[in-house]
Amino acid sequence: DDIAKAMMLTPAQGFQLLAMLDHPESRFPSLARLEVKDKAVLEALSITRLADSGLQLRTRITGKPKQMPGTSRLKVVVKLLWKSAGRQLGDDFQDIKLFKCEAIARELEVAGSNATQMEAFAVWGDSD
Repeated sequence: DDIAKAMMLTPAQGFQLLAMLDHPESRFPSLARLEVKDKAVLEALSITRLADSGLQLRTRITGKPKQMPGTSRLKVVVKLLWKSAGRQLGDDFQDIKLFKCEAIARELEVAGSNATQMEAFAVWGDSD
């Protein structure tokens, strides 16, 4: 459902992972029927999924981010990672913007409980 959220779950949050009722969308009729049944059972039993809006994964930073110069080596590494993932960067790929801050933490907030935090050393994308 959401592997990043699954890694942040703790026993104190009171969730039990359920490795069933998770059939993905499929073009095969038998699997499509299982997906529909899974959704109906989850809804009827009010079972929370990691993708539900009650579980929010955020990135928190401490301190004001300072822009640092990105190196050409970093740009090569990013291009290689994209290529190994089977994706292709367009010709308009711009230089990487690199920011440094005091601390970065990933935070999983579950409705009705305390947020779980995990230290992170690097993140990418837009801030939350």
